[in-house]
Amino acid sequence: MRPTLIFLMVPFSFLVYFLLVLGMGIFQEYPVIHYLVAFVALFYLFKATREKRTAYLWVLNGLGWVLTLFFIWWTLIFSTYKQNPWPIKEQDNISARIADMALETVDGEPVVLPELLQKNPTTLLVFFRGHW
Repeated sequence: MRPTLIFLMVPFSFLVYFLLVLGMGIFQEYPVIHYLVAFVALFYLFKATREKRTAYLWVLNGLGWVLTLFFIWWTLIFSTYKQNPWPIKEQDNISARIADMALETVDGEPVVLPELLQKNPTTLLVFFRGHW
């Protein structure tokens, strides 16, 4: 029973992080506290696995590592945003800047703005701000 509770610390810490990020808008680029909770739980799971060596503990240990590595991937790679190469301030005239500007569609295909605006001058551009 005790290794199961230790294992549940891993998804519980990730769930708390997701609730903080999505529900309250608190975004941490490096959620160190959640990483520490996961690695402490993995340490104790590994210790319990070394002592008893049962298949159940090996499965819990492996699943804990998979969940932790997925969480690290999600927080460090998947949820990071690229820096804006063209910082535009409020009230800037962007007509001079769009001559060399290329954007990406949702599918990742590049779109050159001058060509797009020449084809259809009444184009509406929508910029997704992210999850906030």
